[in-house]
Amino acid sequence: MRYAVFIASHINYDGQLDYLMNAIKSVKNQDYKNGNIDIWLSISFKNSDFKDEFDALMIADDCFKCFIQDKQMYQMEHFKVLNDNSYLDYLYELIFFLDDDDTYYVNRISKFDELYKNTYKFNKDVFNQTLVFWEDAKAISNNNKPISCYIYWTFAVKQDAFNAFFSIFKERNLQHIKADMLLKMYFERLLAFNDEAVADNGLYNYNTENDNSVTASKSNKNDNIYLRTCMNDKKFLEKHFGRNYKSKIDKSLWRTCYEAFHRYKTIEEFYDSIAIIINKNLSGKKIRSLKLF
Repeated sequence: MRYAVFIASHINYDGQLDYLMNAIKSVKNQDYKNGNIDIWLSISFKNSDFKDEFDALMIADDCFKCFIQDKQMYQMEHFKVLNDNSYLDYLYELIFFLDDDDTYYVNRISKFDELYKNTYKFNKDVFNQTLVFWEDAKAISNNNKPISCYIYWTFAVKQDAFNAFFSIFKERNLQHIKADMLLKMYFERLLAFNDEAVADNGLYNYNTENDNSVTASKSNKNDNIYLRTCMNDKKFLEKHFGRNYKSKIDKSLWRTCYEAFHRYKTIEEFYDSIAIIINKNLSGKKIRSLKLF
């Protein structure tokens, strides 16, 4: 099996490159030996000093592919770069994700590999091309209680399904600090068709000690409002915004999420739309070679 780990990183504080090195090392040290694990990194820098430090540390040498960006890019923009470059030349069994300040436990890929082999039927139908797997990841909060970290990086996904994401959300929708929530909600909807594909928890080491982490604010009340918007929780939204809640949804991202997901009346209708995109890609010239195994 051939798996890919996508890492998106914008270096803007001291010590962040050390985190990144540890993240990459945790992938390189996986106990999975039955195939390849390719690390794809897209990275940008706040200033030239960070870029020089990155070059001196030779971090790119530990990656299968490294794409250095000339300007700051949001996380989903980085992922689009990685997907666009990997999708034509390589077709991976699953795509994994890793925040640049987190790490994998040594057996994470092996556990997902076992789950994948037990689920996948070794054919090319659309259902199998949209398979999504996830881990009920846990992190330790400040009061030493375990909390669920149900974010995009807890998922592993077929690359065709990940590619379809960028057909739904255009580039301007990805230029937002919270656009990772769009990816999470997208995976959730696909997971509805593969709801038993859950790996063991505790395979992902979420860094709760990094005060510079953007995702550390996931408990913010605005995130809760955004999640309720994504889920189309009308009762909550009416209580918070009033009966005209649709007109008060933040246009920069919440509106995007609402319009993208809730134009489908049912989850089946959403799935059918993804299947159309994938079928088109599989039968068209977009893929130069279809190599499943």
